[in-house]
Amino acid sequence: MASLTPSEITQLRQRPHRSVIHMGIFEPQSLVEMQINQPSIAKGAREIIVTILSGDIDDVEKGMTAYIGGTQGQKNIGRLRAITGSGTTLTLAENDYDWENGWFITVTIFREPWAVFPRITLDAKNRPTFYKDYDLVYLDEGRNFDPVVHMGGNVAGFMETGAFGVYYSSTGSFVPDSTISTYSWIFEGNTNITGSTDADPGWVQYIGVGHFTTRLTITAATGKEFTGTRHVLVYNKPDEGPARTFVRWGLRSFEGSREKGGYSVDVWVIEEADANKAVEGALIVLFTEDWEGSVRGKEIGRGRYRDNILFVGYVQDDSIRKNFATNRIEFRAVSITERMDSLSTYSATLESKRNPNSWNEARYLTVDKALISYLRWQSTILQIADVSQTEDTLPVQYADFARGSLYAGANGFLQNTLFASLIADRGGKLWAEIDLSLTPTGSRTSFNTAMNMTDQDWRGEINIKEQSTPIVAYVELGGIAYSGPETGSNTPIISSAPGDPADYFGSVQRQSGLVLAGQGQLNDLVALTYNKINSRFPRIDIPIAGDYRHIDIAPQERVEITLAAADNFRGLIWNGKKFVPQEIFYEYNPVQNLLLMNIAASEETEGLKTITGRKVNIPVDPPYDTPDLPEFEFPDFPPIPPIPPFPDVPGPEPPPLVEEYVYVIYFDNTVSGRVFRTQNFWELSGPNWEEVSISAATDIVAFRIGPDGSMWIMTASDGLYKSSGAGFVQSISDAELKDIITNSGNIHYVDLQINPIDPAHVVFFGNGNKPGGPHYQVAVTFDGGDTWDENDVGTMIGAAGPGSNPLSPGFLAFDDLGTILYASLAGSGNDEAQIYYSINGGKNIWFRTLDELTGNTCGGVRDLVISGQFTVLASYLDRTRFASCNLARLIYSVDGLENRIDVTMQFGAFGWVGTTAGKDHNGQRSLRVHPADGMIYGMFVQQATTNPETVFARSASFGGGWELLRFWDSFERHGFQLNAGDPSKFYAFKSITASIAGPATIIGSDDGGRSWADRNGDILTVASTTQGDLGQPLGFIATFGGDS
Repeated sequence: MASLTPSEITQLRQRPHRSVIHMGIFEPQSLVEMQINQPSIAKGAREIIVTILSGDIDDVEKGMTAYIGGTQGQKNIGRLRAITGSGTTLTLAENDYDWENGWFITVTIFREPWAVFPRITLDAKNRPTFYKDYDLVYLDEGRNFDPVVHMGGNVAGFMETGAFGVYYSSTGSFVPDSTISTYSWIFEGNTNITGSTDADPGWVQYIGVGHFTTRLTITAATGKEFTGTRHVLVYNKPDEGPARTFVRWGLRSFEGSREKGGYSVDVWVIEEADANKAVEGALIVLFTEDWEGSVRGKEIGRGRYRDNILFVGYVQDDSIRKNFATNRIEFRAVSITERMDSLSTYSATLESKRNPNSWNEARYLTVDKALISYLRWQSTILQIADVSQTEDTLPVQYADFARGSLYAGANGFLQNTLFASLIADRGGKLWAEIDLSLTPTGSRTSFNTAMNMTDQDWRGEINIKEQSTPIVAYVELGGIAYSGPETGSNTPIISSAPGDPADYFGSVQRQSGLVLAGQGQLNDLVALTYNKINSRFPRIDIPIAGDYRHIDIAPQERVEITLAAADNFRGLIWNGKKFVPQEIFYEYNPVQNLLLMNIAASEETEGLKTITGRKVNIPVDPPYDTPDLPEFEFPDFPPIPPIPPFPDVPGPEPPPLVEEYVYVIYFDNTVSGRVFRTQNFWELSGPNWEEVSISAATDIVAFRIGPDGSMWIMTASDGLYKSSGAGFVQSISDAELKDIITNSGNIHYVDLQINPIDPAHVVFFGNGNKPGGPHYQVAVTFDGGDTWDENDVGTMIGAAGPGSNPLSPGFLAFDDLGTILYASLAGSGNDEAQIYYSINGGKNIWFRTLDELTGNTCGGVRDLVISGQFTVLASYLDRTRFASCNLARLIYSVDGLENRIDVTMQFGAFGWVGTTAGKDHNGQRSLRVHPADGMIYGMFVQQATTNPETVFARSASFGGGWELLRFWDSFERHGFQLNAGDPSKFYAFKSITASIAGPATIIGSDDGGRSWADRNGDILTVASTTQGDLGQPLGFIATFGGDS
């Protein structure tokens, strides 16, 4: 504000000053009340299915506060930022809530400070895509900034003579690199006008009590628009109506500090009926009725027409304490800056560009633009508070905001680049300001002088701290002078003070990373810094003899002190010596209606002629241009006698060889699935099989072995089993899977995979009914089955799992490093092939990477194989060329399906497709990539003849050219497996009837797949069955140990 006039100073010095402080807590109107109606709601859910109890969910707006409670209307569980509402779905901000079905959610009109999280996704080549607020994609936000809305702070007051007036103005609003085109005000509540398109609507009269919201939408010349909101609290005066403020309450402390960034107020309340108003995050407004001498009102205040607003803040989280014996509640209210300090957010980076095209770039970046961008996209601050910028225009190449608290990110950036700070005044406005004492003397005309104080203005004596010896002996500052993105040049600069040598007393202080104009500016800045730290009078404490609330900790203003020798024991004489308030403490006596202030101020220092900054030379090149050393002739050394031979030391014993195990699963007419294994598969006299018992009769549809030899079994209807000792135990039941995967209907079990690096990371793949239709979903464990998480992979219509439809397969496949998980599925009546991937092992986010085959396939992807990290093989039947689905095609990609090659799998005139084995469909691959030689192997069935034939082939050219290894003139070989360490060994099944669905026997090849022999061995004897009793086909072959 402007300096006080002589008449205003005379008025201010009228005694006594009397004030009655009132406290209002914003009681937000409940916009929509609802109850969660989602039995299988997941932890961290954003989109929540609800039952509407009252209100219209379509009225929900981004930024509103949603309270969560155990009963309707309660706020006892927590709160979140609302995003949107539609139909019966409420969308909330990202969260980690462990949701429970039946909880209640109340969305209110309240807007409070929130951190907003960015999100990063990686494509198949680990290239990131950045989002703001979870799903906002970049458009042109780095070039065309949103307007920054100024509309004053939150306000509270009493109805007097039938109305309460609020003065509205948009003064201070701006648009970086643009101008303002239009204003649109909306005044909620009982007002004399409901809206305005003026920049400064002026006085608006509220003719009814209540708690309301005012909105101002500003549109820039670029078309960008942004809306700010403020709250208005209108009360009846005590004994004049029911809408009253608190009566039995008081202040324990009230103080503000530039170092802490704002104010804190400790409050106590004894009033049971109003106890529920003081909830965490609630908006607090302290306002006053004042008298200066005989004049009623606060003539010399702070804000424009809001001089009676003493403080605006928020109830600090975890500060509410209640004494049930005395019914006394205590809590702390803090400025918006301290609320920001309690909000955690992620790091953010900006780079200066002429033509920005991502969230991490901005056009002609400055410190102010970087700060505005950070607050706009990492928080809700610009929506709820006025923010004033530093007005510094120096170009900045890079802006980095550290991860941590929202306030530490913003304030730390300002301090590290400009020696600036982000401070909240009592009314809740944020000021980004460069330290006054570090501003060049000739540029300080913009700083106001609040007043010249004499002994008329303080009580007793002022306390003066004097510093006679330096605090620092040497200051060194460094930074970059950046020319801007047009030329892109940057010059590193370092300067020091007081020079060489340093002072005898004090420490050394260094700072780098400053944003600079050049060496001359830095020389001045380092001298100013040295003198500020070594100020002779770093602090004076002034006990003010009244309520001088026009003085605040922000924005920075001078207080001039005139001091006579008789006023202090040191005998100092000051005539308008300049100080800058750093701390303010309030004392309130409600009995005497007395509000007093104590101000702590620091001396305003300048760069003295005796101290100048000096350039520190930075070496451009290392001392040696080349690593060549000068020539040096070594003298002749005497011969070294030979070293005697060392005695033989036996080497370490090699680790014992783990013999290769070969596992198979038999399905017979009496037991749904039995696991057998052998260690002499290739012996002429073998193989000899043993049964690996399972705890219950199960319908096995998948069998997997982990890298440590652990085994998992997926059943068709009885959950998942894992190996334990010599047998298996159930890890998760079918009922538990239903609870995780779906909220109605049955689960179709599709596939199961184990991470090839981490055996505790297991993923179940299935589908079931959810709201909106059937979904493919995964259940993931990272601790060997102790806990499971669920997540959707994709939507499918009309497709089923292995238990009912073998033409609708789904596959899971890890990359070789166990970092990326791929999933294929069928959709839209089984005519759509889809492939998704997850970069965190299926825990939450899935990205669709293949969807161009919509309507062109028969049963979706028929096979899925991953080699390395991004080499993907998949097969499908092409309907577009043959409606009968008899043309098999192979997809090959080396970049995670960003680009792909489609190859027709054909021998002669007919198409071929991979075969599978097991009960219905069990995920057994018919394509394999051998890790030893990179060759692609496949066992295929001809699709276009009345007498199907089978081939075993390999390809070294991405599936484009196949070498035939073995041909059979019947449809009888299927479900092959390879030996990972020996490319000459393969395993498969051979049907003993004309159908792949009939009984089968085991076959093997140890010459690269060219000749095959029966390897049933004694399995029928061990199983106590006959070949004819094998009414279902053989299931899986898997190997572990030995060369594999």
